[in-house]
Amino acid sequence: MVLSIDGGGIRGLIPSVVLTRLEEHLKEIDGDDDARIADYFDLISGTSTGGLIAAMLAAPDKKSRVQRPKKAEEITKFYEDEGPKIFSRSSWGLLRMLFRPKYDGVALRDAIKREMKGITLVKTVTRIMVPAVDIHDGSVRHLGSWDTSKLNLSLEDACIATTAAPLYFPAHGFLHGSKKHNLVDGGVAANNPTLDALWWIMKEVENKNPVNSDFHADIDNPKPFDFNKGLVISIGTGSAKQSYEAEECARWGIIGWIYNYKDGHTPLLDILFSANASLISLNTGYLFHLHKCQDNYLRINPEPGDYDVSLDDATGENRKKLIKVGKDVLDKPVMRVRFEDKKWARQPKSDNKADDPEQADDAEQTDHAEHTNDAELKKFARTLVKERNLRLDREQEEEELKQRLCGGQEGAKNQ
Repeated sequence: MVLSIDGGGIRGLIPSVVLTRLEEHLKEIDGDDDARIADYFDLISGTSTGGLIAAMLAAPDKKSRVQRPKKAEEITKFYEDEGPKIFSRSSWGLLRMLFRPKYDGVALRDAIKREMKGITLVKTVTRIMVPAVDIHDGSVRHLGSWDTSKLNLSLEDACIATTAAPLYFPAHGFLHGSKKHNLVDGGVAANNPTLDALWWIMKEVENKNPVNSDFHADIDNPKPFDFNKGLVISIGTGSAKQSYEAEECARWGIIGWIYNYKDGHTPLLDILFSANASLISLNTGYLFHLHKCQDNYLRINPEPGDYDVSLDDATGENRKKLIKVGKDVLDKPVMRVRFEDKKWARQPKSDNKADDPEQADDAEQTDHAEHTNDAELKKFARTLVKERNLRLDREQEEEELKQRLCGGQEGAKNQ
């Protein structure tokens, strides 16, 4: 069970709204008002702002008496409160970007420290993975809570590293043990970290790492990752200005590509982040299609043209716009990768009746309308709740068996 969240700066408000809706479904279906998203996923991956969201979803909240992770709605509030400070507007934006990052990163680091201080990757409620790029050797670093060599890496360092977007924030250098890390935003390589997350799961399954025994039933006889048993929810942040004309770009030099004074965007990064996120989402959908389990993959992402907000425009007007986009995308039709041309297309309505009576009710309610992301999210929530309860029952049975065996051994000793 994998949750993946794209990068996108202040546009992280969009997935925060979608995740709030998912959490509402989980609470309703499981009958647990204290349910958290981290309770239902084996791995939460996120890049840049998505990495920060992943950490907040999985890290124990220091302000909470019972040390539970944040509610999804609290993450929306985090962006509302901290966004304007992190992306404070300045008339010196372009001039500063010629010599320094657009922002000094102090407000971002302070916000991360307040949320993550003293918490390491090993202390997360569920496993997380955030990618960052090592500018020393050009490699991608997957900062994950299952990697034994990085278990005591602080969430603070991981979050600062994955959000260190070139041009916007300073690179993050830090020592971990005797090793020096020189990292920038993982969005440079994987703004959508879904495939990275799947690759790590497949690797761990095939290496039969006991830490990941949840992913297959027989730890002594591991099998390759079965896509039919996997479930992936991938949430995007849309994109900034979707297209440029060749005639316009042909006149650009360094400054034009770095900063478009007409709309305040950074075309080079916008195109880079959007293109690699789009490619990864298509390839992931195609991968599930090839394994004949496309219904196990849900990609929710605003369509081009839904809005045009740069990743650092945190004005009140744009924050409201992004929250509205997050709500609107839930009512949009589900998109699937079309095999013929490997493009996104609206999911055709299925003629098959659901086996689950509750899912059948959902199907009847949407019979006269296109299948929406919200309806699909609710269907996925049912699967997540069912799987979690099966695991809890299995754990209880194993614990009872263990106690009986221990009791039998103790009785044999006393005879």
